[in-house]
Amino acid sequence: MAPKRFAAEKADPSPLAQPLKFDISGKTAKNRFMKAAMTERLSSWDPKVLEKRGVPSKELVNVYRRWGEGGYGVILTGNVMIEYDQLEAAGNAIVPATPLSGSVSTPSRTWRRLPRSTAVSWWPKSAILDAK
Repeated sequence: MAPKRFAAEKADPSPLAQPLKFDISGKTAKNRFMKAAMTERLSSWDPKVLEKRGVPSKELVNVYRRWGEGGYGVILTGNVMIEYDQLEAAGNAIVPATPLSGSVSTPSRTWRRLPRSTAVSWWPKSAILDAK
């Protein structure tokens, strides 16, 4: 048997389109729509060479770009790790404490810069993610 539904008054959805200010950070989201964190598992994986793990794929860059174009006010990143050997699952993105270099840095840099191009707040904030 299906669960009983409870009656509810109609609510005005217009506040969802209003900006939302976060007092502690002083940042303002353009609206109150938020994409929740999830584990995308769209980054590189190597079972033996740690430094080959966690490089964002074109697919990961594209999905965040699309979410940004979708009009969210806030996008929470999913399972972004800072250590090569401390993953939730193979395919997690990794933003290591040491600067990225060479071909690894290009997709990571593109992924990190997406919020600037889509006017979406990038959370969690970190000096590593915000690096130019």
